[in-house]
Amino acid sequence: MGTGDIDTMQVLASTRTLDTSTTSPLVCLLSTTFAHQSISTGKERDSESGNDYFEARYYASSMGRWLSPDPGGMAVVDLEFPQTLNRYAYVNNNPLSFTDPFGLDCAYLNNAGNGVESVDQQSSAGECGKSGGYWVNGGLTNININADQGSVQMTGTTNGTDQTHASYQDANVVVSEWNNTIANPANHIAISLPGQRPVGQNPLSDSDFISNIALNGFKYNVVPGTIKPQTNTGKLLKVAVVPVTGMQAKMIQAFINQSMANPSNYSLNTQLGLDCATWVQQLLGNAGVQTGPMQPMPDDLMNQLGSMYKVY
Repeated sequence: MGTGDIDTMQVLASTRTLDTSTTSPLVCLLSTTFAHQSISTGKERDSESGNDYFEARYYASSMGRWLSPDPGGMAVVDLEFPQTLNRYAYVNNNPLSFTDPFGLDCAYLNNAGNGVESVDQQSSAGECGKSGGYWVNGGLTNININADQGSVQMTGTTNGTDQTHASYQDANVVVSEWNNTIANPANHIAISLPGQRPVGQNPLSDSDFISNIALNGFKYNVVPGTIKPQTNTGKLLKVAVVPVTGMQAKMIQAFINQSMANPSNYSLNTQLGLDCATWVQQLLGNAGVQTGPMQPMPDDLMNQLGSMYKVY
């Protein structure tokens, strides 16, 4: 690959090769059940009825059960755990171990990705996405999965009436190595989502970074950073194709946006800032994508990714 191969990268990024044979996708709902630190859940109790308000439904503490069924319905039942058949039960009748702050669940899909496998009552939105899951605000009421296309359409409800929606498309993220200038034989690392130009962590001023090397050396050199798009003038050396879930793709995009708005300092010393390679690894790691130990040198990172993903 050579100059001007960004279009080729975008084609690679849009081709879905996600292998679900060893990955269990998740459908994680907004209200999950957390291990508690105290007996009280801190919810408001109605003085007249004595019932507790849990956002999605009311709980009768006198009976130890919900007053209405889980709005997720039978979609979140796991036959391996018969207690989940009782949609009125509070935390599978195990309140000493768990609390349910919103009255809803987090449901897992099976390995084939075409049905709900089990209910997780100790998850959160972040854990859901980092574990390869899919999130909808409220209780899951309907899910449409196209395993061939890698798409997931979800409908939920927060109160049994109003609907919420979520749409996800599994994708390939491309990590690319570039040689942008003869003055930088170490090359450059960038990342791209389908249909987007690669971007990467750079010094805000290349000249400031180079001049500071003489004063501080490579190890302690730190300058303001910025996220820049990769130009067509660089020479593309390698690309690594990293399959991610639709939710992970959205998380990665959100992290890119955050970095653009508030970039880290640029440094080869991770205690002082981030270089192009470690920025990409941190970005993927925040979404639960495995890349191995931190590798500040682009060649080392691409070799490491080659042992985990397809590299061209």
